[in-house]
Amino acid sequence: MVQDIVSRLDVKEIRQINKLAYFFSSLTKKDTFILELRGNYITKSNINFRIISFQNEVIYEEEFDMMALYGFGPDLTKTNPDSITVENHLVKRFDNFFNLKNFVRPAIKESAKYEELYNSIIPEREWRQIKSNPASVGFGFTLWEESISYIVYSKTRKKVIIYQVCC
Repeated sequence: MVQDIVSRLDVKEIRQINKLAYFFSSLTKKDTFILELRGNYITKSNINFRIISFQNEVIYEEEFDMMALYGFGPDLTKTNPDSITVENHLVKRFDNFFNLKNFVRPAIKESAKYEELYNSIIPEREWRQIKSNPASVGFGFTLWEESISYIVYSKTRKKVIIYQVCC
């Protein structure tokens, strides 16, 4: 009987959702940014990050482990923080993922220079198109310790693209 109940449990079940409506692919209509936490244990959960356009189309989707939000951790002075501290830190990072400070307009500053090391994820021509659009909106997010990605809506591709990855 217990085995039947356990086998019916769906660890893919959504445990927590973080949503934000924001002007991203359009300056007049908001898209919906969604972060879904799935799993039975915070530290072993998966996250699905999606952006749904104002036209109700998925324009970006990425999945990653919840531990990707750990970053440098809750307290750098402690070598082995307890599990409650780790879980609280992860939930805080999850809750603050869509912090308004992570949105930038324009997506690429006028003074920025194309740097092969950070921008080669897209062709330079496309990077310059983004840069030339002062209305473009970028969103930056950090996974793991030093992987900062910046995304923007590409009108030519009609989807969100990564335009910079940094340390």
